[in-house]
Amino acid sequence: MTRKVYNLDGVWDFIYDERNQLTIDTVHQQTWRAIHVPAPWQPQIKGLEESTGSGWYRKHFTVDNHQQEKTYILHVGAAYHYAEVWLNGHYIGDHDGGWLPFEFTLDEFLKQDGDNELIIRVVVPDSNRERYPNFPSTEILHGKQSWYGSWGGLWQSVSVEQRSTTHIQDLQLHMNTDKAFISPTITLNQWRERLTWQVDIFDSDRNKLKTEVFDDSSIVDCTANKNIFLEEAPQLWSPDAPSLYTVRVQLLQDGHILDEIKKKSGFRTIETQAGQILLNGKPFYMIGALDQGYYPDTLATPPSEDFLRDQFKKAKDMGLNTIRYHIKVADPRYYDIADEMGLLLWVDLPNWTTLTDATKERIKTTLTGMVQRDGHHPSIAIWTIVNEDWGTDLVHNAEHRQWLREMYHWMKKLDPSRLVVDNSPCEPNFHIESDIADYHYYRNIPDHAQGWDDLTKTIATDYSYIYSPNGDAHYTGQEPIIVSEFGNWGLPNIDTLMDEDGHEPWWFETGHDWGEGIVYPHGIKRRFKQWHLDEVFGSLEDLTEAMQWQQFHALKYQIEALRSHSTIQGYVITELTDVHWENNGLMDMCRNPRIFAHELARINANYLIMASFNRAAYTSGEVIEGQLKLSCLDPGGRTIKGVEWVLGDERGYIEISNIYAGCHDIGRIEIQQTVETVTVQTLRLYSHFATGEKILSNEYEVQIYPEFKPHNLSLFIENNSLKRVFEKLCYPLASSQDEADIVIITKMTESINDLIASGGSVLLVATDTDALPQYESGYVIYQDVPFARIIERQSTIWNGDWVSTFSWLKSSFQQVASPIMNKQFADITPDYVLTGYTQADMVEGVGAGMFVGWIHRPVTLLGFRKYHQGHIAVTTFNLQSLDVDNPAQSYLVEETLKSLAKNKAFTTEST
Repeated sequence: MTRKVYNLDGVWDFIYDERNQLTIDTVHQQTWRAIHVPAPWQPQIKGLEESTGSGWYRKHFTVDNHQQEKTYILHVGAAYHYAEVWLNGHYIGDHDGGWLPFEFTLDEFLKQDGDNELIIRVVVPDSNRERYPNFPSTEILHGKQSWYGSWGGLWQSVSVEQRSTTHIQDLQLHMNTDKAFISPTITLNQWRERLTWQVDIFDSDRNKLKTEVFDDSSIVDCTANKNIFLEEAPQLWSPDAPSLYTVRVQLLQDGHILDEIKKKSGFRTIETQAGQILLNGKPFYMIGALDQGYYPDTLATPPSEDFLRDQFKKAKDMGLNTIRYHIKVADPRYYDIADEMGLLLWVDLPNWTTLTDATKERIKTTLTGMVQRDGHHPSIAIWTIVNEDWGTDLVHNAEHRQWLREMYHWMKKLDPSRLVVDNSPCEPNFHIESDIADYHYYRNIPDHAQGWDDLTKTIATDYSYIYSPNGDAHYTGQEPIIVSEFGNWGLPNIDTLMDEDGHEPWWFETGHDWGEGIVYPHGIKRRFKQWHLDEVFGSLEDLTEAMQWQQFHALKYQIEALRSHSTIQGYVITELTDVHWENNGLMDMCRNPRIFAHELARINANYLIMASFNRAAYTSGEVIEGQLKLSCLDPGGRTIKGVEWVLGDERGYIEISNIYAGCHDIGRIEIQQTVETVTVQTLRLYSHFATGEKILSNEYEVQIYPEFKPHNLSLFIENNSLKRVFEKLCYPLASSQDEADIVIITKMTESINDLIASGGSVLLVATDTDALPQYESGYVIYQDVPFARIIERQSTIWNGDWVSTFSWLKSSFQQVASPIMNKQFADITPDYVLTGYTQADMVEGVGAGMFVGWIHRPVTLLGFRKYHQGHIAVTTFNLQSLDVDNPAQSYLVEETLKSLAKNKAFTTEST
């Protein structure tokens, strides 16, 4: 090898300097501790998990005796954020910027016959401008550190390289697919006479395809560029066939090799046309997940290449072809493995907080460095400048909008080989000018399924509203539509995250200051027991499994809705892995896949048969009607000849012809099943290919109930909407309160209070905040009835659109296997919740409830109270909207009324 590398990774000495008080003279007087490089210091030292300040690193090393015509270079992959370097007590230099590599020449102060002491001080700033006047955290590119806590230090590899005094400073590669040539550009650190440079090109099997040699006349101002044409058409890089070429450049003088450098790259094109992304000239449907590049023990630093290979294999096994690398510049190994394994990358620039002149300069410097260091990677296909208006104020600031438009064009000129997104938006921000019309939106499923459907239809039909309304946007109407963030929360298996001694990871103590504490992991096992959820789910493991399946059903619903619109050209799920307290991953922090990983691959497949039903639950003997659709993402692929469906003992077949890319209605099915008990059956949909092969394409659970027969309970109802519902359910209606077994009301009054106290049974359907009289402080007026406060979910943590909420029913009220409420209750999904029910109430006084995230802020949806001689049940289910043909909803009402009629408080036993 022409370069000898002294790898300095491993154990270093470390001192933490919180107030930046130490100097190169005083730091030696301190007590050093051991630390590992590369990795941020924060997760390695207890008590410093989210610290800012300075970290002093020390490493001793030796080099071989100096050889003639050799120089020694310190190479640091990246150090966040500001670094200063000393060698043997002599100041070498500094570097501002935490994401990209930097180098210093060490020759002047290097000992070549003994021990060398290398000290690097790395500063991780906070927002204190007085303490950090040149780089407060608000003006630097910090990424998600504002969410998950500060990190920094030597987070990428450090080495000393012995190179020729004249060497290749940089190698850039341009791959021209149309004309089949590779264009290497070399930059030398200095000029030397009688130089030649040789280019060798190898294919993915290491076969040498071409060699060309150029003399020093091709080198101008230490830079040279040539086009190397291949003899045959190049193998194109794609997720299905990630073909790579190795380019080796050797620098020679009089036939002697001075330096050598290699890079791998691939031939691929990426462009947009007529509302589609074209990869290598063919339509590309994006099936992606967002990855924030956080790792369980090393935060920003990938543990190994094998770790990345395993992660990417699991991603591809789930049917993904794209990773959106989120507001972070990756370790170079990340891009190498993505190239190798075939995953398209959409890379976001790290965000900042305040857009100052200094910030703008850092933005351009970082983007330039990203293209220079990583531009040879065929996997990188899209750059994003801003995410969700973080660091800009596009909504109110015209100068920011103008700046972003200029940056879009500047970036297109800097790297014309890739697509550029100006601002990847969510409400209320927008695009100014972009190659892709992407958008983020989150809706809790099943609660807000209709809202998801409405918004998806809107963006699929006319996406103009996601562009600036101020007259300064530019779009053609032909930009590909991508839903680039959506997702739902689950819960990881807690035991798999514990260390060998059973202790929680340090980040379980984070998140308590976000969203009123709803994402704070610590204490989840205690909360599960305290709120008696073991009486609902059995064990925390059972709850975890139920939440993960609910996450899958939500994703399945959303993906099928997206794929039902042919104008939408892809989606990016939030997210590939959990990140600390953020539990919406397809894998946990340790890269353990969710329980549904194998099912997700089927939903992400090129061919997906989808069924939409007239209802979510059916009565025995009723005709189950379904409309079938076929989503095809591979127009040049296999031919489907038909679809087979199977439910119980019934099956059918639908022939198909002339299927092309997009979504197509392919027919209707009608099935009739008779049951005597509540039954959950699985409808299976199979694709039949022209080759005769049959593949399971999709599955749906179908709930079938025995015929609903209401108890002979007489009801008194004044509210006309509710009265019509209960008439249709065939309950007898009394003409007065005195004649009724149960009185159903929508608002608490003093007379109802007296009725309950004297022995009456009342069901309060509380669908607005006026249902219960309250003081301004939130306490009810009428003594102890009903021990609750009604709160509207909208604009509260219980809305659930990002940190998902989970609604549950106790066994007497839910007739099917899972306690998690799903789509059969969508019509009556509560818009309000009840607070005031205690942990003790959860044993007998609550029939349905809801919690958020890591089992936080439990509230009640159906609660029971005994008051003097009577009983009251309060529910926020929208019973006025109850579908009387839906037996699941009918049985929920029936069990509620029966519990009241028995004149006793609710118990956990099935009635």
